[in-house]
Amino acid sequence: MTRSIFARPRALPTPPEEAGQGHPDLRPQHGVVLAYLDPEGSRATELARRSGQHKQVVGNVLDELEDLGCVERRPDPSDRRAKLVVPTARAWTR
Repeated sequence: MTRSIFARPRALPTPPEEAGQGHPDLRPQHGVVLAYLDPEGSRATELARRSGQHKQVVGNVLDELEDLGCVERRPDPSDRRAKLVVPTARAWTR
């Protein structure tokens, strides 16, 4: 028996109360990068590849996220020329 693609979706659980508050300083574009960010850090080029965005777009979004205190850039221990983008504690609380 196959399931119809038009089947009614299951109800989603009720989100926590604070989830309804939103994050006024974050924009949808920020979510495109945050969704693909590894907890231990990711290179900007990898974020661009994963998200399907241009490197320049990802770079601009990372600049904004860094200004908001959601990510920081650190030297990549495996390649001194590269930087890792690492989420901060503030990013995890959002």
